[in-house]
Amino acid sequence: MKSSKYTKIAEKTYLHIKSVMPICCVDLLIRDEQENILMLLRGNEPAKNQWWFPGGRVFFEEKRHEAATRKLKEECNLSTPCIFELKTYDVILPLPENNLSHAITTVFSIKVKGVKPQINLDHLHENHAWKKDEEWAAHALHPFILGVLSGDESYSYP
Repeated sequence: MKSSKYTKIAEKTYLHIKSVMPICCVDLLIRDEQENILMLLRGNEPAKNQWWFPGGRVFFEEKRHEAATRKLKEECNLSTPCIFELKTYDVILPLPENNLSHAITTVFSIKVKGVKPQINLDHLHENHAWKKDEEWAAHALHPFILGVLSGDESYSYP
């Protein structure tokens, strides 16, 4: 089944792969012209009900930069020519029933035009918000998100 030029794998196959090896992903640190940061409230595991960066899996034969551009459009209905790679992290998250999710994720810095531009969420997210760094710091954010926002190059998770 193809939804784009990249081949998607069957859900059952993908679930098996996720249970035995890390998944290559991208996360998007999106800022508007006034340095507000976009976060999405996740509606699915891992990190269900947590504020998180937009992002997701890199498809086979897709470059990470291309995946970042695709996820920006799919999850937020935004686009920009200003996408820069920041750093790659291992992110291991708990899942229900004592399972784990292991992603090797590259964080991209993205600057979009306007102030708090309107976005159209995909079906995987419950809500979104644009806030300044200090406003996000008031939330109980996951250590991975806090590490990226702090810009601490020595940060690693877990």
